[in-house]
Amino acid sequence: MNAFSAISFRLVANVLIAAVVIGCSKPTALDTVNADNLVTASEAAVNRSIGEGKTSYQILSKDSFEKGVISKTIFPANSIEGQAKLKVCAEASGSNDTTTPTTPVPEGKPEESQLLLGFPIGLLGENQIFGGVITAVSDKENETLGQLKLTDLPPLHVRTVVAKTSETQYAMALMGCVSECSEASQQVPLIVLPVAGVDEAKGTVLVDLAPLGKELNLVAMMDPEGEFTKLKAKSSKTVAFDYSLSTLVFDVESHMIPLEADPADATVKETVFNVRWYLRLTSTFNPAFETRPATPGVGFFMTD
Repeated sequence: MNAFSAISFRLVANVLIAAVVIGCSKPTALDTVNADNLVTASEAAVNRSIGEGKTSYQILSKDSFEKGVISKTIFPANSIEGQAKLKVCAEASGSNDTTTPTTPVPEGKPEESQLLLGFPIGLLGENQIFGGVITAVSDKENETLGQLKLTDLPPLHVRTVVAKTSETQYAMALMGCVSECSEASQQVPLIVLPVAGVDEAKGTVLVDLAPLGKELNLVAMMDPEGEFTKLKAKSSKTVAFDYSLSTLVFDVESHMIPLEADPADATVKETVFNVRWYLRLTSTFNPAFETRPATPGVGFFMTD
């Protein structure tokens, strides 16, 4: 069972959010987000760098990943070259027998994900803030499902490491403590993400984030048997990345279908939940609120 099973989720009241934003945020324009750092899955053959200053993340589409493998600018994780480079990354990130993830690596291949993340090797081993929130629900008529919008995963302090999970497989793990944490608390793998390969020229470890939708489907975690939503998970994919305000933000679509439905039936109506995850260096963390462009959806209102 994943360590996140012990985490309690809370439904954030819209009125409280409005009060906090009004009372604590500093006025900023809605165009604060840098458009140059926004990458969506609708773009063809994506191979872009986003970031600011010395912090730069690489975003690739499946086509760019495959072309990189053919041109030998990208080494797949299961290749001899990839294994050698990932071993160095694991050592550099401080991975050892006590931090090697014991959580099973979620199933997923690069071709199943719309976008891959190139995580800077220089940031491995650094402390980060990680969290997520449901920002959109496709069903605009079901009040029960609409109430799930703004359900969030409280921010967690994590450390990023690369570790070997089997004879030929590596993963990037977010190590941290679940509850009652102190500096002496033992860190355990909270999130385990498959490593697809290494881009040595750009200095990045290529990670598939789509399994977040499967491993951390907030709806499924709150309602594992589907008693409340009457839904079960079908698939997930990473659809967008954004880097602004020193924060990496990525959207994962979780597709869910009725409990009795056959996942292989293409005619079954799907309910899509958009979960926005964020990752930010602890050293740059600033608790002040900043505005972001509104996310269309149900169950919320806007204020000045």
